[in-house]
Amino acid sequence: MTSSLPRTIAGGYSLLEEIGAGGMGVVYRGIHDVLQRPVAVKMLLPPRKPSADEIDTGDPVERFLREARMLASVQSEHVVNVLHFGRTAEEELFLVMEFVAGDSLSSRLKRDHHVEVAGAVHIARQLSRALAAAHVQGIVHRDLKPANIMLTTRGIDGLFVKVLDFGIARLVNDDNPRLTSAGVVLGTLDYMAPEQISGGDVTTATDIYALGCVLYRMLVGYPPFLATDAMNLLFRHLHHTPEPFANFLPNVRFPKGLEALTLACLDKDASRRPSAAELEAMLSNLRVPAPSSMEGDTERLALVPTPGPMAMAPRTATTSSFAGSVFPARSPVPQRRSRAPALAFAAVLIGLLVFTAIKTSVPSTSTPGVTPTPPPAPAPAIAAPTTAPPGVESPRVVAAPKPTLPVAVPSTPKARVPRARPKPPPAEDAMPGFKRVNPR
Repeated sequence: MTSSLPRTIAGGYSLLEEIGAGGMGVVYRGIHDVLQRPVAVKMLLPPRKPSADEIDTGDPVERFLREARMLASVQSEHVVNVLHFGRTAEEELFLVMEFVAGDSLSSRLKRDHHVEVAGAVHIARQLSRALAAAHVQGIVHRDLKPANIMLTTRGIDGLFVKVLDFGIARLVNDDNPRLTSAGVVLGTLDYMAPEQISGGDVTTATDIYALGCVLYRMLVGYPPFLATDAMNLLFRHLHHTPEPFANFLPNVRFPKGLEALTLACLDKDASRRPSAAELEAMLSNLRVPAPSSMEGDTERLALVPTPGPMAMAPRTATTSSFAGSVFPARSPVPQRRSRAPALAFAAVLIGLLVFTAIKTSVPSTSTPGVTPTPPPAPAPAIAAPTTAPPGVESPRVVAAPKPTLPVAVPSTPKARVPRARPKPPPAEDAMPGFKRVNPR
């Protein structure tokens, strides 16, 4: 294989740099020359005869073709998309896939040691969706591990999952002798199911066991089993039970049901493990907050405060379709009652109290038991003649006095004093010095 870069291959793709390598091929970061779209190109290594200490895993060309077909058949946003398949001028097979910018889960764990609870549950849910899409097509990944899980950013989700490398994937009912060798153990030891180790039937439950190992590793910071050598590690997968979370993190309170669900995925009996679809549903029922990498949660919409010293709200339990596993179901969210009627009633009550207080604070001017008599209208003043006879004084105008209202005292009411009426002016004949002059 030509190693000089950059390099142009069939289909109009340019290889820019090497970003990964494995037992079957090398992965390059590339770009489509016309569309300027970044891509990942996996080139199959030239076939070679395995050495004495290596295991012949079958025809690499057939395996490479099968990986391309399986990736193309899985319809999931969490599985890397296949864009092209072909041969170079040097008869090298290559597979063009979407380029996923980000970090692998393996790199994240090496840097941070573990993943926060909300983030780990979020990643596990997406892995469940990816596996469910593959299992519907009858495909078993067989090598799910942190190195094959890419974390990228999509929208506000900074933990968007893409599953890579279906290189050793197989169909559930595939017995092709060229691709399956008796006694060959394929996979990564830290995430290998007991049936893989013992040479039993590899089914979709095998991927669930690997997912349980990944979830355990994210939450606790360690794989479910630790050993000093490979044989001891395989023995622990076959016969031991993982340590409780509290043995590693005694001061951390995990959401109710999360540890039981993780251990159910790690059940030695494959028939007792949940399916990928069941696992996604049960992870969705866990009450966890939004991951800190998300600015807002558009999907996980009944989020509750992070588990802490406060006790979680009690929830009823429901039994899943697989035997022997009980997990909490999401409790119904109580509907909030309208507060408008209560506020209106409180406002009316306060108004009545204020009105009563004002009324009682002002003394009454009326006599208890006595109906006040309205004051009479004042009498009009009598005007004097406009002209007086010579030598006669003009009479004075006597104005009617202003009426005086009776003042009622609440404690000792007084008798009403009659108002003095004004005296009428004297008659003309009675006036001193007045002499009637008879007209002629």
